[in-house]
Amino acid sequence: MNSADAEPSFINRCTAILHRAISGRWIAATLALITSLAMTLLVLAREPEEPGADDLLLLPIAKLPPGADLEVSGMVMSSRHPTILWTLGDSGNPASIYPVRLDSLGAAKGSDSPPALPATRGVNVTGASNRDWEDFTRDASGRIIIADLGNNSNARTDLCLYITDEPDPDAAQTLIARKFLVNYPDQTRFPAPKDQFNFDAEAVFTIGDVIYVLTKHRSDTFTSLYRV
Repeated sequence: MNSADAEPSFINRCTAILHRAISGRWIAATLALITSLAMTLLVLAREPEEPGADDLLLLPIAKLPPGADLEVSGMVMSSRHPTILWTLGDSGNPASIYPVRLDSLGAAKGSDSPPALPATRGVNVTGASNRDWEDFTRDASGRIIIADLGNNSNARTDLCLYITDEPDPDAAQTLIARKFLVNYPDQTRFPAPKDQFNFDAEAVFTIGDVIYVLTKHRSDTFTSLYRV
């Protein structure tokens, strides 16, 4: 028997002895707490396991350049340029999207010292404001859909989606083609009651031209899926 197998048995014997020696609800509750803490400490004290053959390892491949690294809220591959990845920033950052040039990774890809990618000025999305951009995606035609759906307070009444044609990576700006206001059919109060704080979207994706929105519940541990 190894030490890992012996630890639970040892704790169980000690707990049983103490339970026979003393009684009372509050004492039993205290013992249960002590047992839980002891088990946690034993787990933390064990040596970390070596990664197995089936484990997936994350390898750093690059450092995002200034602008593209501003509290990144989303990434989407370009539909026009196979070596371009677009990023955007969260609230408080410019209403811009940033091209990341993957072709500059070269032989350093996957190294322990990932290279810093070339700086980018970003492409301003003219006509849009970054109230709280949380994610973006693209539709079947390659148009970019920006989700200004961040709603930490659950009080916003100006949630929206911006749709724009994908710009050239070297462009200074791109115009929004359409803007859609978004509302949740099951939210009737602004802000929502604390036990219904479930109207803060953190992710969007598309299947064809249909847009789907995922919310982060703040009143429980669930999420909701909406179709636009």
